[in-house]
Amino acid sequence: MVERLNYNLETGQHLMNFDTDSGSIYSRLLAAGVDIDHVTRTIDAIGATDEDALL
Repeated sequence: MVERLNYNLETGQHLMNFDTDSGSIYSRLLAAGVDIDHVTRTIDAIGATDEDALL
């Protein structure tokens, strides 16, 4: 499974220099003061592209 996350610029700016292998994205956003308790999350299940299948 490949997970892709999309954020608006205001939220995403806190992740621009964040190494996602170093810890939790949600912890990083919370530390930056982002209210992640009141957001909309959407999940789509789609087939993998040929490129994604190589991951």
